[in-house]
Amino acid sequence: MIFKGAVLLFMLAGGIAIGYLAASPQASDFTLVPAADVTAKLATPPARLMQSGNYNVMVMRRVAAGTAEWHEKDTDVVYVIDGAATLVTGGTMPDVKTTEPGEKRSPTIAGGAAHHIAKGDVMTIPNGMPHWFSAVEGSVTYFVVKVR
Repeated sequence: MIFKGAVLLFMLAGGIAIGYLAASPQASDFTLVPAADVTAKLATPPARLMQSGNYNVMVMRRVAAGTAEWHEKDTDVVYVIDGAATLVTGGTMPDVKTTEPGEKRSPTIAGGAAHHIAKGDVMTIPNGMPHWFSAVEGSVTYFVVKVR
């Protein structure tokens, strides 16, 4: 089931990335992460599965609320593998701090929209949109493709 979800995620990310790839040089090497390696990385997230050119594929696991994030260049394509959480998008980020060029963090989001996300859900978070896992129901594990 995880691998069917991964295929769906990569298909969706591919659709979003196609415009980016048309304007960017293509990766010159084929990349394969064998199922055994994916399973091993799922046991100890966060873990980068692959990175090339204008994308980065990671597996994440949260057991508690995180910090609000804002990415100047990265669009996040997310597929929830297991669990459930509340994801807040939009709004403003009080007490925001720049953590590195093009990246900001804040303890919370004010005035955003709360979304209940669960196993099997797929979403895109466009660059420039604040987002925050404000609550986690036990744990939530997800793939994220960061596309520039």
